[in-house]
Amino acid sequence: MGLQLKVHFFEILFIETILPKMGITAIVIDPTDVGALERALNENKVSLFFTKSPTNPFLRCVDIELVSKLCHSKGALVCIYGTFASPLNQKALALGADLVLHSATKYIGGHNDVLAGCISGPMKLVSEVRNLHHILGGALNPNATYLIIRGMKTLHLRVKQHNETTSRMSEILEKHPEVIFYLGSSSSSPFVLQFFIFIFFSFDFSDILREN
Repeated sequence: MGLQLKVHFFEILFIETILPKMGITAIVIDPTDVGALERALNENKVSLFFTKSPTNPFLRCVDIELVSKLCHSKGALVCIYGTFASPLNQKALALGADLVLHSATKYIGGHNDVLAGCISGPMKLVSEVRNLHHILGGALNPNATYLIIRGMKTLHLRVKQHNETTSRMSEILEKHPEVIFYLGSSSSSPFVLQFFIFIFFSFDFSDILREN
């Protein structure tokens, strides 16, 4: 199993303590380092490559199409956690990924009042996950389901407005020395510009923090 390098504490805890008990070995790499991925695929029997794209909090994007081709050539599945992009700004399945995860709590729900997640992919793979889900439990209650459906009705409008507003902001902020990175700006890599119009900025407050 291949995983991205930048993960949260509880993800690391899960990788180091839970997966070994299940007989799963994880190889942690930089998801944007294609060479590292190729080495991992060639030197190990990788069954699944999992990464966030874009990553949180550094907004690093994975070339999903290239990664999928490399993994599939070695018989490995590709799972992308695409919450930061929203289902509208990133079409990971169309780019070759086998599974896509989203936190429905964020853009899909859209109103900060429901906790949920979702998985998308071919019926064969999703059915296996669903069978395990039935065993472990954790089904959404009817009200949470309603709240997600409500949020999905305005998802396209909210994301469209986010993108338009950020595009206008980027014209000014891209020239500011304290703005580190904006996904979708002219400084983004070609494959990022091809598939993404994003709504995130990174700022450098180190000087301000040092002064205080």
